[in-house]
Amino acid sequence: MKKTMFVLILIFLATTTAYALESFDEVCIGRALGGSCYAIYTVDSYCYVGGGARFMIFDVSTPSSPVEIGHTYLDGVIRDIFVSYPYAYVNENRDRVVIIDISDPTRPIGVGYFESDNTIFEVYV
Repeated sequence: MKKTMFVLILIFLATTTAYALESFDEVCIGRALGGSCYAIYTVDSYCYVGGGARFMIFDVSTPSSPVEIGHTYLDGVIRDIFVSYPYAYVNENRDRVVIIDISDPTRPIGVGYFESDNTIFEVYV
């Protein structure tokens, strides 16, 4: 009985997973990051990406070949990004918001931060 139930569960999981994968009509047209990414924000032809503690700016004017044009490192893992030009507000480690000047996308510079005793899940300005 246990073996039959186990086989039925496996069949169910395999078919639902296959169906879920087929339901997406997305096509990868370019790649730019090879590691973990928890935060991304796109405005016009720029894409702001948090990969671990690295804050990166990509030129995505040609979507099939994104180009990294600038980056800076923060102290912790980037969890959320919100952009209101000329600043990017970056949630770091869920307890700190770092303000980055992005007026020169080739040289993003941290200009301030806010720390909280509470957990920060999202940033919106």
